[in-house]
Amino acid sequence: VAAPADTPDRFSMPGTQVYALTSRINEIEYEIRVWLPEDYASSGKSYPLTLMLDADYQFPLGTSILEHLAQRDQADESVVVAIAYANSQRNPYWYRRNRTRDYTPTSVPTGGYGAEFQQYSGGGEEFLRFIADELMDSLHAKYRITSAGHTYVGHSYGGLFGAFIISEQPNLFSNYLLISPSFWYDDRLMIRRVREKDEMGLVAATRIYLAVGDHENQTGRPMVDELRMYARALEEKHDPALDVTVRVFTNETHASIYPAALSAGLRHLRGSQPGQE
Repeated sequence: VAAPADTPDRFSMPGTQVYALTSRINEIEYEIRVWLPEDYASSGKSYPLTLMLDADYQFPLGTSILEHLAQRDQADESVVVAIAYANSQRNPYWYRRNRTRDYTPTSVPTGGYGAEFQQYSGGGEEFLRFIADELMDSLHAKYRITSAGHTYVGHSYGGLFGAFIISEQPNLFSNYLLISPSFWYDDRLMIRRVREKDEMGLVAATRIYLAVGDHENQTGRPMVDELRMYARALEEKHDPALDVTVRVFTNETHASIYPAALSAGLRHLRGSQPGQE
């Protein structure tokens, strides 16, 4: 009788940790994935935070790209954190339901993944409170993180949520990387909110990097045009603390743009050498 084949070991990414955090605000159990710089244990210094959503694809890509850039002096080091959901990996239903609930600022019956999921929409305000009031406190208690200089990264609905942060609590992060944001949502809600503001309310220099693929106008929504509308709305505030960069990536779609925009955006926002973006 042949001996049973050895069971392969599970692979875990070096430098990563994970812990559960249940929000008192919305009663959702989140899985917090953390990546620490290579010299974290020995340096004794504090690091800025890079926060990502859509952890299942953003965390492995983001940590690998940021580490690669940092090792080559093209980006500064940071603690990378991605917000995931307990027991929902590789489950398309829960992926869509969770992000529809948390990443959307208002409840609307249609759009996105359809009415089946839009019925859960509109939890963005509670999710923002979770990040600002619970997650940040938890991270500062567990890790050496600076008090400022943090970066937010969001794609699609995550980009929409980043615009919501800019509207509601713009000083929570110093840098915003919004990739293919869903500015079509709720009749261009986030564009309208910026236009309605008298001022942005910034207390320190804030950089916003807006990215979209040139093929994204072909999805039935004018994603490129709406991104430029949002940028113009920001620039019309004439806030000296605000720096806005727009980049339209050639030959990229909504699905393909994330890696290229993440690399370029991180080099622009976190680059340690001029011209690396």
